Amino acid sequence: MQANLQRISLSDTPQIWVVQLPHIRQHRSALKTLLSAEELQRCLRYQHLDDRDRFLGGRVLAKLVASHILNIPVSEIAVALESTGKPFLRCVSEDNIHLPFISIAHAGETIVFAINEHTPIGVDVELLRTDVDIDDLMQLAFDAIEIQAVNDFDAHCRLRKFYEFWTLKEAFLKATGEGLLTEPNTIVFHIDAKSHARLIKASDEKAKSLWNFYFVQFDESYVIAMAAKNYKIDWCEGPKLIDAARLIQAHCR
Repeated sequence: MQANLQRISLSDTPQIWVVQLPHIRQHRSALKTLLSAEELQRCLRYQHLDDRDRFLGGRVLAKLVASHILNIPVSEIAVALESTGKPFLRCVSEDNIHLPFISIAHAGETIVFAINEHTPIGVDVELLRTDVDIDDLMQLAFDAIEIQAVNDFDAHCRLRKFYEFWTLKEAFLKATGEGLLTEPNTIVFHIDAKSHARLIKASDEKAKSLWNFYFVQFDESYVIAMAAKNYKIDWCEGPKLIDAARLIQAHCR
């Protein structure tokens, strides 16, 4: 993962930043000061400390990365929610400033934040959990074509393939803002042998040509998928993960 703190232009490519929960736990007290009163209340409503840290990590990652990239004081960056629950960046002192599109996801010990200047973006991360009944989940969320594609693999590869389809659906629904408003089995993907993904069915037929999908290399225990509108890159390159640990450490000094 890239880890330098040079300022990055968003004009060419979306950025995906990642941080592990231990970094959030280590700097928890300092990072909490970045939350608004409303965010702090929401954070405290989570019963488990790890869930609080995941929420905290997602919010501070959004604010610190946006501040770093846009060269805006972090105090000027707010994370607001659309009516669908989709997060977006807002400038505290000036509502008319255009800020980039964002997406936040977390699973296990990992928090992921995606940011894109011109068009919507969605990201999802999932831990490959073996204690989940993927057959039940596929009946609820997958099309028959996707179920067959998953079942064509042996047990180990089958689990990863399931999570590839799952993260694609989550990333796409986050990007569009539809979330729970859309039945996930009405969105159908094809994933080829090289894990190149494309949308083959959606309620909006135009979506198939407007959206691009990528898997992001990280840890073998996780799958990360990104959905980006009107954005194409070389499959071999793919979006790069940027380690946010140093950014958080720099803020907390």
